[in-house]
Amino acid sequence: MMAYYAFTLDNDYKTALTCMKNLLELDKKDFPGKKTWLYMDMANMAEMFYVTGQTAKAWETIKRLESNPLKDDRYLSQTYYVHSMLLEKEGQTDSSRIYAKMSMEYSSRYGEMENEANALKIIMRSDSINGNLTEYIRNRDKYDSLAGVIKNGETAQRIAVIKEQYKYNRIIREAEKTHIIRILLFSGLALTAIAACIIILLLYRQNKMRLKTEEEEHKRLETEVEYKKLENELISLKMNQTINELEKTKNKNAETVAQIVGEATARQTAMTRLDMLEATINTDFVEYIKKTYPQLTHNDILILGFMRMKIPVKETATALGISTESLQKARYRLRKKMNIESVEELFNLVNDWKPQV
Repeated sequence: MMAYYAFTLDNDYKTALTCMKNLLELDKKDFPGKKTWLYMDMANMAEMFYVTGQTAKAWETIKRLESNPLKDDRYLSQTYYVHSMLLEKEGQTDSSRIYAKMSMEYSSRYGEMENEANALKIIMRSDSINGNLTEYIRNRDKYDSLAGVIKNGETAQRIAVIKEQYKYNRIIREAEKTHIIRILLFSGLALTAIAACIIILLLYRQNKMRLKTEEEEHKRLETEVEYKKLENELISLKMNQTINELEKTKNKNAETVAQIVGEATARQTAMTRLDMLEATINTDFVEYIKKTYPQLTHNDILILGFMRMKIPVKETATALGISTESLQKARYRLRKKMNIESVEELFNLVNDWKPQV
């Protein structure tokens, strides 16, 4: 409300009208039960409509106020004053004077000297137009008396307005300071929250990297263990292979030894038989062979002796220290030396020979 008075004192009626509209909205919202305040603000707004040239809106507002069943001196003095100005503007001097006198009456009862003085000015203009000099002078004296009081009141009011404006500005500055402090506080909290989030994120990433490193180390150890197991298995396999090879070599050597022993035994047996052969072969048969086939060697004669004793080929070869193939070749050469075509003919010669009596 003080802002409205400040703008009216500075003749800034458009801004004052805006303030009054805002004030009306506050009255409707915050003070729905204070109808008198609402109507008083509406009357002031009607005056602002008038001074800003919006007479249609001024008439509309005045008619709404005058049709209101609630009658109160505080807003009727202003309502009738605005009504009087509107009639005066339309040239209805007498009607304007009537509403001005009504405004004076309500203003006097309410103690609103400024409205009373303004109404007197309208009446004085009417007296001047109608030529009522006596009434004009009487009303002029009354107006001058009110004007002196109003002037002092206006000074006090202006001082009050300035004080209120100073308080208002201080409140605004305090509010701005509080707002800035809140912004700084919220900014600090936001920065703290952001820093906390960053720290949490860094800790999370660090923990994640640590877990990843531990996992990689665990995998490396598992791989190393698996490698060691594989290496041990490979070593074990090689050892088993070596053992198997040794076993095979051992068995082979055993077989070789057994074969050698067997061959030696067979050779010994064959040699024994050979000794027996040499001891038992008929001297006549040997002499016959030597005379008939002088080209034969001692081994050739031994081969013939083994054949006469029916000793198998393998034992004969063992006794002579040669292979069976070599024995077969020796027999072949023997037949060639003796000019005998077949083995059967050779056997018949050896086995069928009998000493002469």
